[in-house]
Amino acid sequence: MSDGLLKKEKIMELIKSNDASVTFAEPTTAASLVWRNFSCIYVDNQKQNFVSCDTCKDILHHKSIDGTSSMMKHFRSCEKNSINNNNESLTINEYFSSLKTRSVPTRSKKKVLNATVELVAMDNRAFELVGGNGFINLAQTIFDVGQELSKSQNINVSDLLPHPTTVSVSFCGISFHFLNEELQLYAFILGCYPYDRDNQSSSQIRQFVDAKLLEFDLSLENSKFVVTDNENKMKSCFKEPCIRIGCSIHYLNKQLEHCFTSVTLEKISVNCDLVQEMFDYIRKIVSHVRRTHKQSKLPRKLQSYSYTRFNGAFLTMNVFLTVFDDLVGVLDRTFLDDYMLIDKDLLEHVCSFLGPFEEVINELSCDKKPTIYKVLPLRQCLINRCTIHQDDHDGIRQIKTFLSNTIIEKLVKNCKIFSSYSRINDQYSLPVEKLK
Repeated sequence: MSDGLLKKEKIMELIKSNDASVTFAEPTTAASLVWRNFSCIYVDNQKQNFVSCDTCKDILHHKSIDGTSSMMKHFRSCEKNSINNNNESLTINEYFSSLKTRSVPTRSKKKVLNATVELVAMDNRAFELVGGNGFINLAQTIFDVGQELSKSQNINVSDLLPHPTTVSVSFCGISFHFLNEELQLYAFILGCYPYDRDNQSSSQIRQFVDAKLLEFDLSLENSKFVVTDNENKMKSCFKEPCIRIGCSIHYLNKQLEHCFTSVTLEKISVNCDLVQEMFDYIRKIVSHVRRTHKQSKLPRKLQSYSYTRFNGAFLTMNVFLTVFDDLVGVLDRTFLDDYMLIDKDLLEHVCSFLGPFEEVINELSCDKKPTIYKVLPLRQCLINRCTIHQDDHDGIRQIKTFLSNTIIEKLVKNCKIFSSYSRINDQYSLPVEKLK
């Protein structure tokens, strides 16, 4: 690097080779006590954006603007591990561990096989789950921990597994998109990093992103565009010095989500009670059928609703409509009453109405060519789709009223940004005729 700053991999390589150019020194002006356990790293007397833990010799990325929260977390972890290691004495067999691999007994393999089959059957998971790298890593970790706790008695495995409500690890994904002169889009995933800041305020998120970009010699400036979701935190985070563009797909999906799941939006009533009541019945039935393993009796598997899946309500209702007549034979009396309360005509109209929204989301999700020039024409197609007709069902009228207001109110604000891309718009034909 031209400014003398090296990447983490290069610094680690120099340290491992005991290079004389690498030196460590305590900061002279640090106020935090945590600096007593860390040293700044210098290469050829040039201070680097990394510090070294004096306890475990691990290297952490750090700049003067970052604060010491990540260092404090690391030190607490090191301190805890050090105490645990000092309190445990290794046996001769543990110290001189055998390098030979032992064959797994057939009886043990059969136990694992039976447990795996029960896992995929009871939790409705694909069998390929156990072949993923993440699952293999989890199984190996539990196995290793089990060996460490072999001397302990009455260890319940549920005490080892984290509960969804207690997991507080957040991740930040950053990708880089480049448009060449031929308007061909290139996407590069820079990484998905564990978020180690004290809080998730907009300033902390921005500092975290800037620090990660700096590792690739990248920085945000007024000529760079940043595409994020439309939450207030993201709006504040990337106000300057860059140009933030709200993700149209994310916004559209949020409006569809509010339409079927929210009673009020910004203290204003959504007024979609007819379709929301129907959707609640559908979700209850889908959950019951999947939980009681009755899907094998249906020609197609029901799809659970997911907040994170774009247009998830449409996917759930569309599959439900496909097997609507077959559900009578698999439901018990309790859920059959809910089934009878579902208006099939309304369900058909809702699925037909939401179909073009799914097509718009797919159009804007292209990862080979830029799609920003499509936003305004597709938005207009959806607005036209929301025109109320005299023969519309009352539930459809509610959906059209809500969506037309939100789409017009929010997306029109981005017209100034999108108009600067009119040159791109002239070079592509827009496949929206089928949506009209």
